[in-house]
Amino acid sequence: MNIVKTLLVFLALSLPFQALAELPTQIVSDFSLTNGTIIMPVDDGYLLDLDDSVSLQEGDILALYGPAESETLTALESGAEPQGQPRGFLQVTSVKSGYSYARMIGTSIEPLPGDRVVRYSKVPAVYQSAATDAALGKELQAELTTLHWLAPGSAQSAELTFVLDEKKLLVRDSTGDVIKSYQYANGRISAPYSAAYQQERFGQGGEKGQIRTALNETVNNLLGSVGLSDRDRRLEAPGIILRRQQESDIWIGPRMEGNPVGVAIGDFDKDGQQETAVAMEDELLVQRLVDGELKTVATVDFKGLQLLNLETADLDGNGSPELYISAYSAKDVRSVMVEFVDGAYQKIISNNSWFFRTIDLLDEGKVLAGQILGPIDAPMAATSFRVGRSGDQLIRGESLPLPGAATLFSVLPFIGLNNDLLYATINFNDKLGVYSPGGNQLWQSVDFYGGSEVFFFPADDTQRELVKPVMVQQRILRLSPDEMLVVKNKGLRAFERYRSYNEGSVVAMEWDGFGLAENWQTVPQGGYIADIALGDIDNDGEQELIEVVMYSRDNFMQKGRSSIVIYELLH
Repeated sequence: MNIVKTLLVFLALSLPFQALAELPTQIVSDFSLTNGTIIMPVDDGYLLDLDDSVSLQEGDILALYGPAESETLTALESGAEPQGQPRGFLQVTSVKSGYSYARMIGTSIEPLPGDRVVRYSKVPAVYQSAATDAALGKELQAELTTLHWLAPGSAQSAELTFVLDEKKLLVRDSTGDVIKSYQYANGRISAPYSAAYQQERFGQGGEKGQIRTALNETVNNLLGSVGLSDRDRRLEAPGIILRRQQESDIWIGPRMEGNPVGVAIGDFDKDGQQETAVAMEDELLVQRLVDGELKTVATVDFKGLQLLNLETADLDGNGSPELYISAYSAKDVRSVMVEFVDGAYQKIISNNSWFFRTIDLLDEGKVLAGQILGPIDAPMAATSFRVGRSGDQLIRGESLPLPGAATLFSVLPFIGLNNDLLYATINFNDKLGVYSPGGNQLWQSVDFYGGSEVFFFPADDTQRELVKPVMVQQRILRLSPDEMLVVKNKGLRAFERYRSYNEGSVVAMEWDGFGLAENWQTVPQGGYIADIALGDIDNDGEQELIEVVMYSRDNFMQKGRSSIVIYELLH
């Protein structure tokens, strides 16, 4: 009997500790590292590229680190704890599909677009309970190692406090509000309680609940300025107009995975509605704005090819444009034409040896131009030409001579103050220049413009790949007879083989006789602008400016994150 009593006492004492030997998966997941990017400031908070797809919740605490090109990014991409200490902390106030909002807490630091945030990285935390429940505190510290657990009596303030009572484990923020709650009974933590705590904190009622609703009020205040009714479906998730800008209102689309290289707008299926085509590095997405949501309606796979850019043209004159995609593979140009035929998007022409780009000519508008890969010492020096179509064959038309410094990918003819023909172009060094038809340089920018992360490596006659890449430079768009739109990406340009950009905007520029002057620019995005287009993306009869923005690059360690950003141009 004594042996039995001893075993029973032993089991009674050991059961709670055995039960806590491993925390529930839900808790570990709720406090796991998730990294994202500051896109832009919005009212009293910040727009982030994180959403509920990574289990982000209202009330979560995010550590603020430096921009994407810092060594912190290397740590984040490898999944390791970021190096260095956070500059401050933010708290998530609202989670949408494709993005979220957060506000700074306890500091006057102002994050910049492109700065990285990491959920629950080195967030100061403490555990409070009776001494008999100290075992749970040890288990929390052992499992939630990404938090910075403070020693008893520490002078540092805690951003998170874990409090255990008889029936639940509460997690409070620095203001004392509960942001998470888990059931606790018989020495065990089980399922979390409902999200009522987050709803009380960030939803309706109370001064703190107004944090979230203030963002919605911003939307309502915009209705009159852009001529929308309060029932306009474009204002509903996942896209939402954020705030009034000097030249535009902004609409953010849902998250896309992958590295974008091009965007185009057109009625590709001839249904009377505009579609949005986005070219990733190895696939084409066709999307449509339906009830305020940008939905993917078709996907065309291009495995084995490296897509370089995306163009549209109605070469057969049937009223529905085709999609022309420059592509590269095995050291050869293998471009493709995709068309909506028999109810599906199909590759009608493949393995074409030309690069494609539309050029906006002054006398006739946009024409599709082609160019072959030139000699090894000048791969983009061949003369451009018009592209025509005869059935399922593309036809090489008359030459389109460009100034010697201009490239097919980045050129726009325009009229100068003396009614003379001039050309704007962005060179491979990311300098914007103006040239005469004869190739004389009239002006070159001091600042960097363009900035592309899309490139390929040409090969010599022995098929040996060269070290120097060819950049597929950004397009220049004509907004009006006097204004042009130019992308301005900022980031790392120090290496010829590697370029990385973490902030971008679109600049409207006008020729003043001496140079191209900036008239206005869009709000800087905390990411790389891969391409831009002008078109009626929401089928409201008005032209919008469309950007495809990449917030993080797709690689073997992580999925890329990108989205469509739409600017309602104000007149």
